[in-house]
Amino acid sequence: MNNKIEILFNRHIKRLEKDVAETQSRIDKQGLDKKRGMEAMCIKDDLKKIALLREGILPKYSDLPAGQVAGLNGLPEVVISEFTDLQELVDETGHATRDLDLIDYGKGLK
Repeated sequence: MNNKIEILFNRHIKRLEKDVAETQSRIDKQGLDKKRGMEAMCIKDDLKKIALLREGILPKYSDLPAGQVAGLNGLPEVVISEFTDLQELVDETGHATRDLDLIDYGKGLK
């Protein structure tokens, strides 16, 4: 991994860690559900993204934790939009087709 990509990965990790801390603070201050609430789900999603980024992997929608009922999240294997800046540096072809993949996924939701 080159220095520019590593810096960008670390920037995303720091941003997500900050988001997790702020969300946890909201949960604590407002007495929200720490396991099943929307805020708790956001923390789980962000922690999964952080883990993947630390491994040098671009998080995809399909990587996010599954819901409590279905077991699988059923989302497409497309890089999450907040990481497209990384995708540009890592994989030009994936970046170029990302939106088309999302459109194709959406067409299948009928």
